[in-house]
Amino acid sequence: MKKNIFFAVSIYTLLLSCLAFGKSALADTGLYRLYHPGLQIHLYTKDSNEYKVLANRGWKQEGVAFYAEQPSTASSIPAEVVGTWSGTSPLAPEVSVTITADGQMKTYNHFVFGGVDGVDTKTNYTATITELKTIASNTYFIIGNTGDIAALLPGVTNMGGMFVIQPSFKIENGQYMPIAATGPTIEQVDYQNYHDFGFSLTKQ
Repeated sequence: MKKNIFFAVSIYTLLLSCLAFGKSALADTGLYRLYHPGLQIHLYTKDSNEYKVLANRGWKQEGVAFYAEQPSTASSIPAEVVGTWSGTSPLAPEVSVTITADGQMKTYNHFVFGGVDGVDTKTNYTATITELKTIASNTYFIIGNTGDIAALLPGVTNMGGMFVIQPSFKIENGQYMPIAATGPTIEQVDYQNYHDFGFSLTKQ
């Protein structure tokens, strides 16, 4: 069980840092990064108070990891995507995301993992989708956005690595599935072989 949890955390850890090197990380909103030597994972937060509190709970502060551009432009979103979706993920017993017709995403996560010295935190992030790439009738890649990049992958946290990542989602059987495509550069992102995080959210 521990091995499976560590693998899931490692996959997530691979992916959030990727966002820092993709075109989503541009300006204005700073995301702090912390590292837990015992758990050997990173945590990202825009909450300066949480950043300070976790420093007293075994987490090492690593400063601002990157910046995300503030929302400014809207996008037309397919009707099947609009609404509020909620459920759970391997690292969060509570997850919800609300997507509006003009492209705004509001994501809430309650992350709990790592045991006594681990993480138990609630986050709220907002982003705006400015451009979508459709590779199938129900599969959408977010290739343009502003705001908190953490909002783009609800239920997912602790990601790191040196690849570019395109946050994405799939609507299948009435379920919202966060997915992500990766590549060594933005031009080489493999949209056909995307990563499935192993959970889905239900429309409310």
